[in-house]
Amino acid sequence: MKERHVDQKPTITSDQPELLANLLNSLIAKERKSDFRFFQVFSWWLRHFPEQIVKNARPIRLRRNTLEVGARSAGWAHEISMMSTELMRLLHSAFPQLEIRGLRVRVANLPELPNWVFKEKFKSQLPGSLPEEIYASLAMISDERLRAAFKSA
Repeated sequence: MKERHVDQKPTITSDQPELLANLLNSLIAKERKSDFRFFQVFSWWLRHFPEQIVKNARPIRLRRNTLEVGARSAGWAHEISMMSTELMRLLHSAFPQLEIRGLRVRVANLPELPNWVFKEKFKSQLPGSLPEEIYASLAMISDERLRAAFKSA
């Protein structure tokens, strides 16, 4: 193996920027790629769906290009199944490289998620954390009651 000194710069093979996901995929060993891909989908699910859905239904496996979603009850499994067309559209737009071809929903015993998952997710939605542009737009509303209604929404 060729020895490299600390002051040497690594060789760049292309002038084009690479997506971080592509670089990570190339670095992860083949037997661990499925775990990495599943983690991508799982963390996306946590960030993009309301707390009520995340607590009752979430991905449990990604195998052979099929995402398996576990649900706490038959009612939740049915609800997620009814949303499968929209879920597949969202998954394809978020992860075109994963080529997810199917969605399988089943009742499963889901472990509880730690509370920090929900605290971090909704932290930016707490009162008083609106961006400055929104406060500026609200200030332009002349009707006091209407402005207060928008602020509390």
